[in-house]
Amino acid sequence: MGGRIEAESEEGIGSTFSVQFKLPQTEEINAPEDCTIEWLQHAAKSLDKTVCINTLENGALKVSIDNYLQAMNLVSQSISVESLHLQQFDRQDVKYVILCRDYLQTRRLMPAAFPNKVDIRYLELDRRQPVKRYGGIDVFAIYASPLKLSTLLRGLRICVGLESPDYPALDTSAREAFIERSEKDKGIVLVAEDNVTNQTVIKKQLTYLGYDVVMTADGQEALRAYRKQAFTLVLTDCHMPNMDGYELTHAIRAIQKERSEFVPIIALTANALVGEAERCIETGMNDFIAKPVEIDVIQKVLSKWSQQSLPFEEPKIDDLLAPLVLDPEDEVDAQPEEAPTRIELDPNVLQKLFWGDEETYAEVLQEFLKHCVPELTNMVQMGRPFDYVALKATAHKLKTSSRSIGAIELSDLCFQIEQYAAEESDDVAIPLSALREDLNQTVIAVRRKHLTLVQSHDLEETNTPNV
Repeated sequence: MGGRIEAESEEGIGSTFSVQFKLPQTEEINAPEDCTIEWLQHAAKSLDKTVCINTLENGALKVSIDNYLQAMNLVSQSISVESLHLQQFDRQDVKYVILCRDYLQTRRLMPAAFPNKVDIRYLELDRRQPVKRYGGIDVFAIYASPLKLSTLLRGLRICVGLESPDYPALDTSAREAFIERSEKDKGIVLVAEDNVTNQTVIKKQLTYLGYDVVMTADGQEALRAYRKQAFTLVLTDCHMPNMDGYELTHAIRAIQKERSEFVPIIALTANALVGEAERCIETGMNDFIAKPVEIDVIQKVLSKWSQQSLPFEEPKIDDLLAPLVLDPEDEVDAQPEEAPTRIELDPNVLQKLFWGDEETYAEVLQEFLKHCVPELTNMVQMGRPFDYVALKATAHKLKTSSRSIGAIELSDLCFQIEQYAAEESDDVAIPLSALREDLNQTVIAVRRKHLTLVQSHDLEETNTPNV
């Protein structure tokens, strides 16, 4: 190419490499629409009510982002991720966007409480493909190696709700197989899950995807089931009473060694934090799924591993253990209160977790009212001196149950309670107080939604002609 490569090196200082060559300049400009000066200026102007907070460590990417934001006249400031808990988020007339390397870790380091109307979003900068796709409504991830100005601006606009991502919210290619259960038997899945709400959700999802399910409430019960029959896959919660998912994995792997079989074990974890995935793999699990479990995610993971399963004998449907049977519950009094509520359930949950199946969603809401609301009520009544062990265990379980029905505010508060309880911090009183205020409003929202779904289903049955 007629160029030149030079290298300079000095002991104790480092090396510098430079490449020089000439490129021909075209007279035609064929830039994408989102790379024109006009588009960039328009995009930047639309973010005038946004405050960007750069938490990246010092380096080329951080410098590039700071330069981009300054050149576009966007309000920004830099702060280390470790100091986020000291940051003041007190403006209600703007949207804060936290630029970070790891969304989950960054959220954990945020202040424990904010003023009610403060709006905070997260823009994760990924250096690996494929870019993560989170289910949360407060986060978006972009590819940042390299980071283009147009990519940064588009990511910020998606974060604050000015633009939609260029991929569908979820994969609906198997929607028909979900709405009407697949005729093809895909195998038997052993599930170990102690949370009743999660049991209902997961069993419905697996059944609609064509799997038969043996549901157990802890590791010991799952181990007894595994010894008695063959399974295609094992799904296990990581944290359960009596025997957790890690102990269960060790025990099952020992049985598999004796039988000369391979049955994949997949973790169900609510602690989708840095290090949790590594621990699952190190323990001997093959994969993991973050809770609440989205139907398109579990479909892809199970499809991948079921093809590799080699049980010691062909799983037989006739040998199925009786799944966990819940006692028939009294009809929940779900008459909607007339008073307006400031809390609403996330409308996206119906599609994300249930693919539009309103009947299943109504059943899960009813399970939540029966089993989870009493636990939430007991938790908010805890006072000093706090039982941190009980608080942590209860909050850990209820944060995923709440998110599974779309009670995002409740789930976030349970997450904060779990973190403070883990640190045995007296500040756990702050999110407990907030939970006490929000619980009644959330219960009203759940009852209203449940009643609406039940009435809608009854109306459809009434209008369906008899054939």
